[in-house]
Amino acid sequence: MKKLIAAFFLLVSSLCHAKQTAFFDNDLKQLLEVMAVSHDGTPKSIVDATQKKWIRPAGKERWEVEDTLTTPQRNAVIDFCNKKGFFREIKPAHHDYDYALILGATVLRMEKRMSYLAKLAEAGVHFKKVILLSGARPLDASVEAIPEGCKTECDAMEYLWKAQPLSKQVAWKHYQHPMVIMAEGKTRRPTTADTFALWMKDSPQPGRCFFVSNQPYCFYQQAVAENLMPSTFVFETVGAAAEASSQNAAVMLDTIARCLYESNKR
Repeated sequence: MKKLIAAFFLLVSSLCHAKQTAFFDNDLKQLLEVMAVSHDGTPKSIVDATQKKWIRPAGKERWEVEDTLTTPQRNAVIDFCNKKGFFREIKPAHHDYDYALILGATVLRMEKRMSYLAKLAEAGVHFKKVILLSGARPLDASVEAIPEGCKTECDAMEYLWKAQPLSKQVAWKHYQHPMVIMAEGKTRRPTTADTFALWMKDSPQPGRCFFVSNQPYCFYQQAVAENLMPSTFVFETVGAAAEASSQNAAVMLDTIARCLYESNKR
């Protein structure tokens, strides 16, 4: 029976993975042309080029990236993202789940993700347990309102979650990833991949789950999950829609490049 269940999850998971947006197409090549990115047409060449051209510098957060693109370039980026669905809401595909996972972010984004999960619960989406995934990133008062007594993203996530009525209605567990020590002795904040891996180290029971993010980052976080999650899990990434007009096009290029990198791993 266990083998049959595992086979079922593997089949459904593979079908979910097949729905991952295909980025390596003519739309992408047109964007690369507008952005003057040289490549030989192969996924590897495109990934290598966009990693060099579009990824933000190490240690720089999204909100620190300056948009220096020309108007035609900016329009091309936003048009591409609109075509690929980067700004549309992504709702859960099912009504019953074993896990709902909330991904860490800035304070406001975490609060919105929790509110979105509560909205899903009110709409009839059921989940047995909530998993909070956060990193020990120091909070930045210049870009986020810091809750009283909170110093890190981990602190803020737990503070915000406990303030949610939903936290008293469902089982939950918080996985807090420390800052990552690098070879030269410096530290960096944990990534989405780091927090996913931390949860996996706890050997959770296989099941159906959804990650709560927000647009325009759902595709990237889904791609990361597809490279890290065991085949015994059925998973998807959901999130509220984003306004295309309010997006930093340079940050969108960074996000596209990360999607390409993760997608090319498979």
